[in-house]
Amino acid sequence: MTLKVIPFLLLGAEYGHLLTLRRLCGIGFFICFTIPKLYACYSSQINQKVEHMKCRVLTAWGTCSHKKMVAASAVTAFWNLSSVKTRIFTAFVSLVILRCCRQQLLPNQEEGRTKATTGINDGRNDLPEPVV
Repeated sequence: MTLKVIPFLLLGAEYGHLLTLRRLCGIGFFICFTIPKLYACYSSQINQKVEHMKCRVLTAWGTCSHKKMVAASAVTAFWNLSSVKTRIFTAFVSLVILRCCRQQLLPNQEEGRTKATTGINDGRNDLPEPVV
């Protein structure tokens, strides 16, 4: 056992009597129906906040002058604080994300190339139709 689990053991020793199987089942049942409903009601606000945070992170990353140092520090911290199973799972999820992005980007690039070489304009004319 490593030192990473000590806070959980201390919390379990102090407040473990409050978590019974019946309460865990009740909380799980409540959360199972509440979280999807809340997301359905507030999905536009949640998506707006996520887009805002994504823009903030991307602008901060764009202005960062030590990108390689920050990335190396993040990888080192992850490597030291995670187990082998977590590393393997992270590698698998990263591979899936990269393949998904590649599959979405390749058709868009090919579509742009065919439009540029063939002059196809999606059926739209640049000039307005004459009025008779």
